[in-house]
Amino acid sequence: MDSITHVVAGAAIGELMLGKKIGKKAMLWGALAASAPDIDALLYLFTDDVDSLMLHRGLSHSILAAFVASPLLAWLFSQRVPAVSFKQWNFFFLLQILLHNALDTATIYGTGLIVPFSEHRYSWDNIFVLDPLFTLPMLFAFVALLIIKPGNRSRSVWASAGLILSTMYFSMTFFNKSLVESVFLNTLKEKGIEYGDHFTAPVILNNFLWNTVAATDSGYYVGHYSLFDKNRMVELHFIPRNEELLGNFINSKKVAKLKRFSQGFYCVTYDDHGVWFNDMRFGQINGWENSQAQFAFSFNLHEGADNSTVVQRGRIEASKREALKSLWNRIKGK
Repeated sequence: MDSITHVVAGAAIGELMLGKKIGKKAMLWGALAASAPDIDALLYLFTDDVDSLMLHRGLSHSILAAFVASPLLAWLFSQRVPAVSFKQWNFFFLLQILLHNALDTATIYGTGLIVPFSEHRYSWDNIFVLDPLFTLPMLFAFVALLIIKPGNRSRSVWASAGLILSTMYFSMTFFNKSLVESVFLNTLKEKGIEYGDHFTAPVILNNFLWNTVAATDSGYYVGHYSLFDKNRMVELHFIPRNEELLGNFINSKKVAKLKRFSQGFYCVTYDDHGVWFNDMRFGQINGWENSQAQFAFSFNLHEGADNSTVVQRGRIEASKREALKSLWNRIKGK
């Protein structure tokens, strides 16, 4: 999830767990604890673009790291803040870190929960990395908690309400996913399409319009489906994998890592600027409107190419005014 979501969720939990003992500092420690796994972002300073993709949400987001870091942080904080016992600090940090990992696992990027024992990335694909309807209840609670004085009973009410409303929305996303999955698989069956793996994931900033992808030997059947569509079928178009376009890059370590990162969902395109490795999981910018749209995640394989914003580039383009207008129109359904 995005940093704001982790911060406001952590602050609310901090208030409920430690607010009566250490006041508003509980929000601060909660926000920091909930953001702790993202310390791996510092690795970006010392690695190239491909390795930074592989390292993010790796060891620092693992269950092992949570159980190692929690007692160490608990010991440090219990020495400096004796009002809270070591046992309470340990449970506090463990809960915050594991919640961070669980929220990240809900998004398409994938999280290395059992690194270093396995490099497999787990993802439920039930929510977009930034979903305002999920974050806003906790954000409103966060603002209220900054204003309300310590000791006021309404603080726990605000913190609880924010977490409960967001949890209810989060639970709804699994129902939405199951509905989309049902429609998509039925569409593939009705059209007689033979496929291997598949996935469904919400597109940017919402949980009502979903990207659907089914892999075949030569490419992918791709479509978009809104929960408000009248027709219970997904309109599909085919995107070839174009493996042959890799040319001299086909045996490179960079491409091997990108293939692993994409979990096998990729295609290759070529233009005047170079050969592009596209991760299908991130969808196409305005793909709900244009089946030939640019891919949100496009990595230029040529040496010296700037891929530093490869994950964010698509989100920036898709969040522009015109794109948001077309997104809203498509969410309303066909």
